[in-house]
Amino acid sequence: MAQHTETLNIPKTGFAGLRENLAADLRAGLSISLIALPLSLGIALASGFPPMAGLIAAIIGGMLVSRINGSYVTINGPAAGLIVVNLAAIESLGQGDPQAGYLYALAAIFVAGILVFLIGAAKAGKLADIFPTSVIHGMLAYIGVVIFAKMIFKMLGAIPEVEKILGSDVLGTIAAIPQGLADMLPSVAIVGGISLLIMALHPLIKIKFIQLIPAPLWVLLFAIPAGAALNLGTLQEQLNLGEGNELLLTLPGNPLDAVAWVGGFSPDFGKIMSGAFWYAVISIGLVTAIESALSTKAVDQIDPYHRHSDISKDLRGVGAGGAVSGLLGGLPMIAEIVRSKANVLMGARTGWSNFFHGTCILIFIFALAPVMQMIPISALAAMMVFVGYKLASPAEFIHTYKIGRDQLLYFLVTLITCIFTNLLVGVFVGVIFKFFYEWFIIGAPASTLFVPSLTVDKASESEYQVHVKKGAMFTNYLSFKRQLDKLPKGKKIVVDFSEAKMADFTTQSALNHYGKLYSETGGSVELVGLEQLKSYSDHPQSTRYRR
Repeated sequence: MAQHTETLNIPKTGFAGLRENLAADLRAGLSISLIALPLSLGIALASGFPPMAGLIAAIIGGMLVSRINGSYVTINGPAAGLIVVNLAAIESLGQGDPQAGYLYALAAIFVAGILVFLIGAAKAGKLADIFPTSVIHGMLAYIGVVIFAKMIFKMLGAIPEVEKILGSDVLGTIAAIPQGLADMLPSVAIVGGISLLIMALHPLIKIKFIQLIPAPLWVLLFAIPAGAALNLGTLQEQLNLGEGNELLLTLPGNPLDAVAWVGGFSPDFGKIMSGAFWYAVISIGLVTAIESALSTKAVDQIDPYHRHSDISKDLRGVGAGGAVSGLLGGLPMIAEIVRSKANVLMGARTGWSNFFHGTCILIFIFALAPVMQMIPISALAAMMVFVGYKLASPAEFIHTYKIGRDQLLYFLVTLITCIFTNLLVGVFVGVIFKFFYEWFIIGAPASTLFVPSLTVDKASESEYQVHVKKGAMFTNYLSFKRQLDKLPKGKKIVVDFSEAKMADFTTQSALNHYGKLYSETGGSVELVGLEQLKSYSDHPQSTRYRR
């Protein structure tokens, strides 16, 4: 009965949902916009784009994508996970000319948006079920390392070294950090250092008033008056800093300037036949599709109404939004996990909260431009340094190791390969390494690498038993799932691994997620026989194998 009542109370969508949930969604959208505003600026800064580019992506992600996507409470906008590919696009396409690189990168963002749209149109969102989690975390750790290493210089105000360092490879940038400490501007470093401290301490302070205001907003509340007190604007004039080395944020000063800014940049497709252009397109498209699909799935699990997003439709919406953003001078976008989780916590009920989030940011550009131009760059950089640290923190390594030594190995192979090559090569090597490791080292049977060997028995009218005969691994999970989908809804499904030779972490995690969805039909999915296999760790979903 409780489940039936909850179903009746599912919020309406469309304009009926707007009328029904206006107060809740408006409140959540306003709250999220206060988080998204500084983060969007910081992401643009870290990406080597103009600050307005981040705001444009957030506006389009809210006002456009919320109307055409396939999810319910996700927030769309620029994300830290795209910083590395954005920065690489400007550097590789511009070849020392940031302005030209920006216009070429906009063209790549437009084409990447079309690519993501096509991925969604091809119903390829289901590939998120099989993409190895440890490889994704390795990719994100690499992104974190790059963000941390690049942005610490702007956080410290290490102006003399910025141009040389931002063009260096990752290891060269890390090696230059001691020089950056020596070259820092004390007043800039004070603002940046305290901003970083605010980001780090905010989650630890349990005072309700402190927690009600998000950490990025606390940073701005400190940094704007601190920057004025330390005369950062005057210092910027005295040092005669060039474009790209400003100490304070640069934005259009009034609505007409903002409109003129958007109309003043057009994507340059002049390098569309070059390898660097298509590397940028594929990198941006790959990260956008992977992160968006995984974020949307994660948000579904915390949706209080237990709704399930159409991942492929969501990718079509994100792709279309990214393409429009590129045309208008903005960054690419994803379904962003942190802001989406905050959206749920703020009481959002429908996609209109995402719409209001974008609308509020648009209003902020027109109403708060003079105040926003007082934001110290070092404060925004500190936010990005903190984000970079979180992505590549020791906790990520420890968490992966606790799942199993094999997962840590895939994580490290991906991370190290990314550092010494690039993101695309690193992800490709990580996936291929996992495949061969499970085949040759763990012993996945060659005959079931892509199609599992399953037998299905009807034990009773209410129970089906699925016997896994050989191996269950990420490469054959989609075929595995298709066979499960053929079974009637509302039954008890027992998946028996007692005759299997191996079951990897990706498959077990995917089956657990499948079981949660299946339970909503009134049935259940139970995994048995795994205790008869050896495991890499005590984690309940650790890779298991027979020796």
